[in-house]
Amino acid sequence: MKNILKYIFLFLVFIMVSQSVFAQRNRWKQYNFKDSTALSPVDSRYADEDAVELKSIKIFEYKGLGPSTLQKTVYKLIRINTDIGLEDYNKVAIPMYGVRKIVDFKVRFISPNGKVTVMNQNDLYEIDNLEGYGDFKVFAIKGAEIGGEIEYKYTLNLYPSKSHIEIYYNDYPIQEGRFELVAHGALSVFIKSYNGFPELEVDSDGRQAWYADLKNVEPIKREKYTNNTPHRMKISYAIMGGSDATPFTQWRKKYNSVFDYCMQFSKSEKKKALKLYQTFPLSDTSDEQKINYIKKYCNDSINITYAYTYAEYNLHNIIRYKTVPTTFGMLILQSALYEAAGIEYEILLTGDKTFTEFSSDYPFSYMVDKTLFYFPNSGQYLEPYSEFYPLGIVKTNYISQEAYFIKKSSGSYYQSIIPVDTSRSNAKYHIHLRLVDDHIVEINWQTHYKGYWAAQYRRLLSYLDKKERKEFLKEKGKRSSVNVTVHDSEIINDTLSWKDTIVKPLIFTYQLSSDMLIEKGADDLIFNLGYLFQTRSDLYKEEEERSQDIDMGNPIKKSYIIKVEIPENYQIANLEDLIEDVKYTNEEGEVQAGLASNYELNEKLLVYKVTEYFTKSSYPAADYEKIRTVINQMADLKYKSLVLQPTESSSTE
Repeated sequence: MKNILKYIFLFLVFIMVSQSVFAQRNRWKQYNFKDSTALSPVDSRYADEDAVELKSIKIFEYKGLGPSTLQKTVYKLIRINTDIGLEDYNKVAIPMYGVRKIVDFKVRFISPNGKVTVMNQNDLYEIDNLEGYGDFKVFAIKGAEIGGEIEYKYTLNLYPSKSHIEIYYNDYPIQEGRFELVAHGALSVFIKSYNGFPELEVDSDGRQAWYADLKNVEPIKREKYTNNTPHRMKISYAIMGGSDATPFTQWRKKYNSVFDYCMQFSKSEKKKALKLYQTFPLSDTSDEQKINYIKKYCNDSINITYAYTYAEYNLHNIIRYKTVPTTFGMLILQSALYEAAGIEYEILLTGDKTFTEFSSDYPFSYMVDKTLFYFPNSGQYLEPYSEFYPLGIVKTNYISQEAYFIKKSSGSYYQSIIPVDTSRSNAKYHIHLRLVDDHIVEINWQTHYKGYWAAQYRRLLSYLDKKERKEFLKEKGKRSSVNVTVHDSEIINDTLSWKDTIVKPLIFTYQLSSDMLIEKGADDLIFNLGYLFQTRSDLYKEEEERSQDIDMGNPIKKSYIIKVEIPENYQIANLEDLIEDVKYTNEEGEVQAGLASNYELNEKLLVYKVTEYFTKSSYPAADYEKIRTVINQMADLKYKSLVLQPTESSSTE
């Protein structure tokens, strides 16, 4: 009898525990489509919005002690009020990076009169590398119209990431939202919110849960000349377990893994790397040329190939088989070759500034997943894997933010990533204008790009075939502000050797003509020089107090040399309009941005020189009024014109 009672008791306990566990787990699956097909109520404050996210639910559920699986659920209910809102929401893209499979997918549209149009997983279609952001599954909302509601939910089974940042921002308000994070109780979870994200509540019953309800999240205030990231509402977390139990331990492990493999080679490994290095044509070359050659060698698939192999962490095998399975193996090889070349280096870990959050009082940061070399003797940075970015030209995603440095000495430290100065990164426009009849202007145009511009264009050109290049050149030559006919075009230095990537610019040349550059008055001729400038967006309409720093992306310098052949029997009437000098100076008296222009007149040839520059990649919001003066002056270049009047001799005739 006792045994029977014991089994009954154990069975009841099992039922109770099972119900508790299943109830807890089912809690995270409760967000399904609403029961009614009637339209949901909308707060009156959002009556004039193009669209409103009535509900926005995001759930992250880690399973296993590893954790071995991450399940992400997204649920949204959206009211469409205008054509603009419909355009923005009638397609939804699901990022597929790290996705094992789509577990659940449901979409429907509820029209204003209650008609329901249902879509299913067969309506998904794939887009490879959408705008450079990777692969996506995309679905179009069939039957969507103004006044109705889009409702969708999908659940993804993902390869788990140990850290994540979720950004709550939108061009549209969120009337009601929720964030949930669930993980096994044995895991350590570090979580931090930013910029007004609601205070988190915590559950713990075998499985830990953090959740927050959001109410009336206002649309993001977009300000010109900023990436709008720092002030977004967001939440970050890191998941750790076992020896990863603290953020410090996690960071130390990351530091050690890179240090051990990339900065601490054995004698035999150093000997092997030196033997390979001695085969390179690098005698009588500068350190900069050595660095660029080593990088080019490692990134060239003719020399080193990617393949699944055991060689990743073994430098002997990497050099022997010239094969690596991952980019980390490439980092090891480059490190060993820089050491063989006698070049001092350090390694830093950073991330895309759109997603990365650094905190100097917290020894672990989220989304720190990018590796850069730093060469202390020159103060320059190098991206090890990006073929088109030579020494010093680091992608704008990473510059002017903090990074963790890994040094050969013990420890790590923070330092901002300094962008290359404008002497190594600029654009120069050489433009020659000649009036060939009463209304046609012949244009000889050359654009010289160095640094960031050259790297970006070389990367783009590498993906274009011959036909696409021709079309690209034609479209680029047309200019955005003036109607022109493209007669001829050419690209010079689009691919360069390791010796002169920095020295020689990427050059676009065009032979053009236009009937828009000249206007005829009763007697005067007006050259609309403003059409030639790639003008900035002005800041006249931003009258509210600036809340975010001004972000230019990277230091910028543009130089225009415009040569104008003055027609016979005409003279320039407004030379004084060609002289400008406006500057932004910081508190230390350093000139950090400006616009300067002047001219030379040699008989019938006018040489008009204009330079605009920003020596920093970002400026404090407190100096907004000073720098907006410079930006607005640059924007006003679009109104610049040259007035030509008949000479006295021609008028008397």
